[in-house]
Amino acid sequence: MQRTAETLLETGLNRLHIERATRYAEEADIRLLSACCELGYLQEIDALILLRKRLGVPYIRQVELKSILYRFDIVSVDLCRRYMALPLRKFSRTLLMVMQDPSDRLLQQTLEVHSGLIIKPIVSLQRTIRSALDAHDVDHVIDDAQIVSVSHEPETQLQPRRAGPGEYKSRKAEAIKNLKLGLEAMQKSAWPHAIDFLQTSVRLDPFDVRPHLYLARMHEGLDNPLDALASYKRVLAIDEHNSKATTGMARLTRKLT
Repeated sequence: MQRTAETLLETGLNRLHIERATRYAEEADIRLLSACCELGYLQEIDALILLRKRLGVPYIRQVELKSILYRFDIVSVDLCRRYMALPLRKFSRTLLMVMQDPSDRLLQQTLEVHSGLIIKPIVSLQRTIRSALDAHDVDHVIDDAQIVSVSHEPETQLQPRRAGPGEYKSRKAEAIKNLKLGLEAMQKSAWPHAIDFLQTSVRLDPFDVRPHLYLARMHEGLDNPLDALASYKRVLAIDEHNSKATTGMARLTRKLT
């Protein structure tokens, strides 16, 4: 926590802010950065940028987590709740996991043993992860109520529905479909339709950099530099070495200064 406090001083917070946030963090059983955000001392995006710089891993925001189907079929929700982590996507033998402390190698090794996959960490605030897990619990309470209401159905109908690999593939396919529709709309200069399709693709698959890049280029061409910058930043949050986003950011920064 001391290291985090020193980093926060560099953002302009004073020691009184940090002392109050520290007490709040202890009372609420959350981490210092989450406490600063809840008290209004720090914006979520600023906290995530701090974590990315300190830990050298991509970050994800709360709004981007809302549209994701978590891979609790790979890592159980009970294990995720114990370690404050979220399984996002599986690529071959790699699993993207959101966690509050990607520097915790023991945690990564534990998750690798349970999943049988190589863990690639993504950082997010503790309160964001907890909120996602709480939302999952609420969804399951609703599912249980629906199950009771149809208790006269055969027993095979009473099992709660779990998201499986087929559902994730379907979501990915829908994201690609909207990406293609967005490109077709761009070719026809139907900009509002293109934006709608590409934003839908982003909601369905926020870790695909392609719709973010197309949105950035389109906003840049339409002379919306701030929107273009925001899209380029999202690309770099996913892939900090993406040359197209780096070049686009540099070009827009020169234009705006």
